Amino acid sequence: MDLKKYNRSIKLLCPTCGSDDFINIELEIITCNNCKRELSENQLIQENDKNIQENVKEVSSKIEEEAIKLFKNKFNSFK
Repeated sequence: MDLKKYNRSIKLLCPTCGSDDFINIELEIITCNNCKRELSENQLIQENDKNIQENVKEVSSKIEEEAIKLFKNKFNSFK
């Protein structure tokens, strides 16, 4: 199974304005280039947790489906 095909990039969005355009002025602070809201990287990830979890669920489901197909194909080849 080639897990590389399940790699995803998830755009993190500003929880205030929904923009995905950020600038890094300081090492620990990320600033939305649109509304200028400042967040730490951890805060931005927490604010986008629902979207991240939905993507994880989708990818997990696809991996599970492929694993079941592979198992069935291997099992059927032993008959």
